[in-house]
Amino acid sequence: MNPLLTGAFGAVAGAASVFGNTPLDVIKTRMQGLEAHKYKSTMDCASKILRHEGVAA
Repeated sequence: MNPLLTGAFGAVAGAASVFGNTPLDVIKTRMQGLEAHKYKSTMDCASKILRHEGVAA
């Protein structure tokens, strides 16, 4: 297989894992932190982050 193609596939897989895992990690970290009492559930945490801080959070 062409090394450039292999590198491109690796870059796409790396980007997909970052964009897929980071939002879940942010929610998990918020729910484990000192301010965790503000959230009723995982979906509540996700919706509050999205509503108050936007997609960039």
